[in-house]
Amino acid sequence: MECADLSYGERFDEKPRYASHLGARADQPRNELRAELMGSLIGECRLLFPETDEERAMLRWQSMVEEALALWAASGDPLGQLLDAQRERHWPPPLEEWRAEQSLAIAHLDPGNPQTLVDLAQAFAEGSRFTGEVWTLAACDLGYDCAAGGALQRRICLSHGHCFEGSYEEELLQLLPPRQWQIVQGQRRALLEMLRRGELAAIFDIPPPGP
Repeated sequence: MECADLSYGERFDEKPRYASHLGARADQPRNELRAELMGSLIGECRLLFPETDEERAMLRWQSMVEEALALWAASGDPLGQLLDAQRERHWPPPLEEWRAEQSLAIAHLDPGNPQTLVDLAQAFAEGSRFTGEVWTLAACDLGYDCAAGGALQRRICLSHGHCFEGSYEEELLQLLPPRQWQIVQGQRRALLEMLRRGELAAIFDIPPPGP
């Protein structure tokens, strides 16, 4: 997605000429971080997506993503199979498809590898009884780099455009209302306890959403 964006979006080495001063300042941290993370790949990205308009770049990006997901799913990796299944899913999904996706999430989940919790926070938190924020905080508790300037902060800024200065927990504490923060903290403790007891299937035992 970052490569496709380079083919029609603002170039990292160009200054915005028409954006407001306030808007330009708000976008600056994300643009600087993207430029840093992309590094020498910027040139390769522009070769990969030579189109100069958004529609053509997005069509090419969609085709490449579909091909990559199909290859990933064919490898037998449960996360790849989960993401590929979601690509064609109708909402709300039938019970059989929902249960199949929950089984793939369970197969991918590894309490000893916090990266899998971060993956599921973004890919299938709605298939569990816990929110994405809870999954991510639990990953932090299990050793994922959630500090200021760490892997999680950079990933969120690059992938979602939400750039912040402190740790992930500090950012949530500022964003969430006090009551919601208390709920998240309670769910966080519950998820960690279920992971420690190995009750992985129980985490993904909720029925699919209704119409």
